Amino acid sequence: MNLKQALAAAREVKDCRERAQALIRLLPHIAPPERKAVQREVLAAVRECAQNAYRSAPAEIVVPLEAQPAFNHMWAWHGIIAPLPKDLLVTILGMVEEIEDEVEKSWALSAMKDMFSAKQVKRAQRRLKKQQ
Repeated sequence: MNLKQALAAAREVKDCRERAQALIRLLPHIAPPERKAVQREVLAAVRECAQNAYRSAPAEIVVPLEAQPAFNHMWAWHGIIAPLPKDLLVTILGMVEEIEDEVEKSWALSAMKDMFSAKQVKRAQRRLKKQQ
C-alpha cells in the first residue's frame, strides 16, 4: 500500500480516535504542503472525540459543568495519544505546537504531559527545534 492509499484508508476510518491515530502515524511520511491539511484532519477528529469524551469517561470521574470542555478535550487527546508508539512523540509535539487556538494547544500539551515524562517532552522539543 502506498502513502496515498494509506492516507485514503485512514480518512475512511469511522471511529474518531482510530482515525486520528492512523493520521498521526502517517504524518512523518507526508510532505509539508499536505501535512498541514492532515494535521487539521487530526484536530477535527480530536474535536469529534471531545464531543463525546465525557460520556466515555469512567463513572467515578465527576467533572463540574464549567470544567467539562477542558476535560473533554484533554480526555480526547489522552485517548488518542496513549496507544501511539513513543517514537511518535516528536511528530505529535510538532503538530501540537502548530495549533493556533491557544486553549486547545494547552489542552493537548496537558494531555502530553500526563502521557510522557517532563524529560521526554523537553527532549522532543529540542529534537523538534533541530529539525526546523
